[in-house]
Amino acid sequence: MYKNICESLKPTPAKSHYLFNLRDLSRVIEGMMLLKKELFVDNDSGTNKICRLWIHEICRVFYDRISFEDD
Repeated sequence: MYKNICESLKPTPAKSHYLFNLRDLSRVIEGMMLLKKELFVDNDSGTNKICRLWIHEICRVFYDRISFEDD
């Protein structure tokens, strides 16, 4: 995901804020680590919750910087 984002969203003069590094990826992982195991261990939808959290963290870190709908 990170490699794909870096290749497809390259910085340009109009999009100079499209500069991603491994710190952004670590923010996604850090957000995932805040999940308490009690929330998904006893529940069958635990995998679903993890996927939803992953999508939320990716959107929070990467999608918030996107300024053009085409991107």
